[in-house]
Amino acid sequence: MFDDIDDTQAPLIDHLIELRRRLIYALIGLVAACLFGFLVAEPVYNFLIAPLENTYTSWRADEMADLAKDNPDLSEEELAEQVPDFELVNLNVIEPFITKLKLSLAIGFSISFPLIAAQLYAFVAPGLYRNEKKAFLPFLGATPVLFIAGAGLG
Repeated sequence: MFDDIDDTQAPLIDHLIELRRRLIYALIGLVAACLFGFLVAEPVYNFLIAPLENTYTSWRADEMADLAKDNPDLSEEELAEQVPDFELVNLNVIEPFITKLKLSLAIGFSISFPLIAAQLYAFVAPGLYRNEKKAFLPFLGATPVLFIAGAGLG
């Protein structure tokens, strides 16, 4: 009945040392990915903001055309005052930096998630039966694919 279990039974301290080692690997991967994410956060931010800016710009053009049709005596400057250009508003001084940090954390987590999942599996796998490991493998393969699909959808 228990012949599927590995012959090793490590004491609690060995499990804690292994957990610490796996967490350190995962944290190092996350920090490295976040540093990379910080470097590419601005282009990613501009990519994410582009649809909002394009939508607002087309709405602004339509709104200015409607205003010009209703009030033909208004100049371009007066129309522009009534319908302002696209501009993001920061509510405090550090908000752009905090936004960049949040985005770099999201990028870093997205990049390092396969490593974090692999470290989690490497910690849990020695305690699983062989049939449980076989049942776990499809989930292990599908996790990165579904994670990327979910992130892309989001």
